Amino acid sequence: MSEENVEVVRRSIDAFNRGDVEAMVVDVHPEVEGTDDPRVPGAPHKGRGRAKVKRYFESMSRYWESVRLAPERVIDLGDDVLVLGRMTARSRRGGPEIERPLDQMVTLRDGKIIRNRIFSTRAEALEAAGLEE
Repeated sequence: MSEENVEVVRRSIDAFNRGDVEAMVVDVHPEVEGTDDPRVPGAPHKGRGRAKVKRYFESMSRYWESVRLAPERVIDLGDDVLVLGRMTARSRRGGPEIERPLDQMVTLRDGKIIRNRIFSTRAEALEAAGLEE
């Protein structure tokens, strides 16, 4: 099932990059748990349930003019998929485009995303996956 899990994660990232929240939540398990990027001050940090995840992604357009995820490496770990990549974003308040690493571990159950964890550093992401750089 792991190749299918990688495809689910890639499809979800593609839907996110298109701003297609409806297509994105199709691959989300009803009991999903998401963890926000710990580097974002004031972020809610955790959310549970498909409806909450949908509201979170729909609300992003209030703050961000654009947000894009660019996977550099997608590593198949069975029920987990490690995505090492970059995020670019532009705030609605103006200013320069932000570009930074964004590494996440996506866990799947029954072909649906049940958990998404975003890490503060690449080292933390690799450690969570039991890998070294």
